[in-house]
Amino acid sequence: MKKFFICLTFDTDPDIILSSKKIDSKDKKIVGWNGLTKGKEIIFDKVKSVEKKYKVKIPQTWFVRVDSQIKYYHGKADWLLKKYSKFWRKIIKNNGAIEWHIHFNKINKDNTWSNENKPGIIKKMLIENHKIFKSYKAPNCIRIGEAVMTNYVAKIIKNLKITADSSALPGRKRYDKTKFFDWSKALNRPYFMSIKKYQNETLINKKGKLLEIPMNTILTKCEYDKKPVKRYYNLSFHNKILRKNLNCYIREKNYLVTMTHPYEVVKTFKNKYNSKLISFSKNEFKKNLEQIILSCYINNKLPIFVNMETLIKLIKLGHDKKKNL
Repeated sequence: MKKFFICLTFDTDPDIILSSKKIDSKDKKIVGWNGLTKGKEIIFDKVKSVEKKYKVKIPQTWFVRVDSQIKYYHGKADWLLKKYSKFWRKIIKNNGAIEWHIHFNKINKDNTWSNENKPGIIKKMLIENHKIFKSYKAPNCIRIGEAVMTNYVAKIIKNLKITADSSALPGRKRYDKTKFFDWSKALNRPYFMSIKKYQNETLINKKGKLLEIPMNTILTKCEYDKKPVKRYYNLSFHNKILRKNLNCYIREKNYLVTMTHPYEVVKTFKNKYNSKLISFSKNEFKKNLEQIILSCYINNKLPIFVNMETLIKLIKLGHDKKKNL
C-alpha cells in the first residue's frame, strides 16, 4: 500500500470583523483573539478524538504570527508565542511543530491597515521579526500572510537560512485592493524554487535552495461560484464542498497540506455572509479530517500524518533519492 502523507497546519490570525458584509475587508486591523482562544482547544480535542477512533497519530503544525502588527497592538512581536505558550508546549509534546507566520501589514494615515509593498520595509520586517522568532526556536518553515511572494522576498528568506516556505496557493492569482499574489503557475506539490522565478522548479544544485511546500489546492464549487475554483484544503469548509474532488486528488498525489484558521471552527463567528463556504462547525472539521483517512483507504493508500518539520525531511530525502514525494 502506497503511503499518503498529510500535514495539518493552522494559522494564528485574529478574529474576523463580523459587522462587515465583505469577507475581504480592506482594513486588516486586529480586533481580538477569541477565535484563537476557543478554536485551538476545539481543534486539539477533535484531532484527539479522530486519533482514538482510527488508531493513528495526528501531529499538528501551528504557524504563529510574529510580526510588526502584533507588536503595534500588544507591545511585543512575540506576544502570541508567550500568551499561548502552554498550548504550544502541548502541541510539541504531542509530536507537533511550531513554525513562523508573518503578515506584511502597514498602518495608514486614516488608521486603517493594508499590505506593505515596499521591498526595503518588507526586508526589514523579515529580518527583525525572524530574529525575535529565532529566540524562541529557529523556524524550519515560514508562511506569509495573504500568500505574498516575490523573487526578492524568496531571496531574503533563503538568506535567513529558513529551509522552506509554505505560502503558495497553486493555480491562484489576485491583484486587487485587498490582495496581491501570483501562484498561478506554481506546482501543486513540493519543489525547490528557481532563483530567477519563484514559481518555477529548479532541478540543479538543489542544496541551499528554498523549498516550497504549498498549501495544496483542490477544485471546489460553492453556491456563489460560477465555475469550480481552486482553494486550499481547509478542514473548516463544508464537507459537501470538500469531498467532491478529494478522491481524485488522493489518487493523483502523494501528500496533502491543509490550512485552517482556529476561528473557522467557532460557531459564534458564523453569519449569513460568510457561511456558504466556511462551516464554522467543529463537527464539519472532524468530518473532513475523517474523510481524508477514509478516502486514503478507498484509494488503497496508507494515511500517514506528519508535522511540517518531518515533512521537510521526507521531501528532501525523496529528492535526494530522485523520487517525488
